Amino acid sequence: MARAVAEAEDEEIFVVIEANRDAVLAFCACCTQWRRAGTAGMMVGLDYPAARATVEWLGIAPTPELLADLRSMEAASLAELHRDR
Repeated sequence: MARAVAEAEDEEIFVVIEANRDAVLAFCACCTQWRRAGTAGMMVGLDYPAARATVEWLGIAPTPELLADLRSMEAASLAELHRDR
């Protein structure tokens, strides 16, 4: 299993199953690739062309399976971000 460190105010160590390693690394690397909308700058989803470029720079193959994993994490993130709206 691969280990990763969350870069948050309260640093937490978490374990990533090896099969999910590339997807987690890709999603974390895409943290600045969100599209925003409205005057409040609400996050509405990942900028897929920018995310693909980020993934390729990491040396990770941009496969349909990776896209599905990114979209799953994107949906979960958006649900959490907009939970109180």
